Amino acid sequence: MNKVVIDINEQYKLKRTDKYNWVIEEKYTNTKGNEVWKNVGYFPRIDQAARFLFDKQINESDIKTLKGIEKAVMSSRKSIMKAFKRIEL
Repeated sequence: MNKVVIDINEQYKLKRTDKYNWVIEEKYTNTKGNEVWKNVGYFPRIDQAARFLFDKQINESDIKTLKGIEKAVMSSRKSIMKAFKRIEL
């Protein structure tokens, strides 16, 4: 089986590691100042991974208004859907 890597945006990747698992990776800067990727979630189904990523992006945003919530939801949904349209599973 080929590994599938889906770049969601500059901050997140979704990887198919084997026939049973999807992994979400997040980019961060380590103590040496290097950008590295770390695993932040493991999922048996791609829809679970997409939902986790959607929730994570919303929960970690700095939202102060209902309009801000709407904007964050649309932005997160757009980035995930755009990434999924680029691939064939």
